[in-house]
Amino acid sequence: MAKQYDFAVYIGRFQPIHNGHLACIRQALSSARRVIVVVGSIGRARDIRHAWTFSERESMIRASLSEADLERIQIVGVRDFIYSEERWLEHVQETVDKVIYTDQWEKDFSLESPSVCMVGHKRDHTSDYIDAFPQWDKIAVDELFDQGGSQISATGVREAYYKAIAQLAVNGDQANGDEVIEQLSELPVPASVTQWMASFATSVNPLDARRLSEEWLFVQKYKSQYDGLKYPVIQQTVDAVVVVSGHILLVRRGAMPGKGMWALPGGFIEENERSIDAMVRELREETRLKLPEKVIRGSVKAQERYDEPMRSTRGRTITEAFLVRLPAQSLPEVRGGSDANKAKWFTLAEFERMEDRLFEDHFHIVQDLLGRAKRS
Repeated sequence: MAKQYDFAVYIGRFQPIHNGHLACIRQALSSARRVIVVVGSIGRARDIRHAWTFSERESMIRASLSEADLERIQIVGVRDFIYSEERWLEHVQETVDKVIYTDQWEKDFSLESPSVCMVGHKRDHTSDYIDAFPQWDKIAVDELFDQGGSQISATGVREAYYKAIAQLAVNGDQANGDEVIEQLSELPVPASVTQWMASFATSVNPLDARRLSEEWLFVQKYKSQYDGLKYPVIQQTVDAVVVVSGHILLVRRGAMPGKGMWALPGGFIEENERSIDAMVRELREETRLKLPEKVIRGSVKAQERYDEPMRSTRGRTITEAFLVRLPAQSLPEVRGGSDANKAKWFTLAEFERMEDRLFEDHFHIVQDLLGRAKRS
């Protein structure tokens, strides 16, 4: 029986792939002759929300499917554009079009006007993107639930994974694969994914797995201080985007979350501070930048509020970023201070290649703020 569509598109982050994802892929396979699986958030730094790289997620997806299914599937990755939905939509459309019009599959159907559908299910605001592609027909897939009656989610799978690693890593010893598999046996993921995650934690990359588990425990403890409050806590921070002579100033974080990652100098606003005062204070504390405060304040060329709800693992955290464009000069001396163990100038060209080493959304903040400055 001929398929209804030439192509089906399914977008997900697959952190990791679970039974709900597989249900969507199976629906796509039954609805179209070819399936394009679009893996989101590639290139991000490894953290408790972005635990696995594109290649690692691709491996998990492939391990979950039969060879016959994989012959009809092409897996591609797309980057995030957190503060530009239009750029993200364009990126996805270009990626999908490239597969449709330049793919290497056998051309057994006309590509002049291919029929395309999008498969997915609407769960919450994180799946609103499904409605952003009006050129594709939509095929809805019912939500799946785990044995406890809860919606299957990758967040729940990751948390169980981190918890298992923490429980089994006793006295600094790494758990073996069978122990991890036993701990994860009830998760709503294919058996091949359980085995893959166990191998990752015990032999492939145990250091990163242990680090993610420790960071997850830290975040749980951090959030617990707000338990019992009537209203959710919204935290306010500031960040400094300091540029001079084609360079940008970054600090290496000395504490969790994101320990060891590069970040913008910044931190939390104190009770009696204005945001610009907090930015100047944090910048000087974390970098020991040897410039008069008056020069720093006078070099502020732009500021912007960044409030993507999921931007921080610590909970809802809104930041105000300041573009500090210093007059062209030799690079001012800097060194790490406060909770930053190092401060360093990077060329803007180097920075463009650092997305997988940048804390939270700092890479995207810089891109957005510098882009706004160029257009103004």
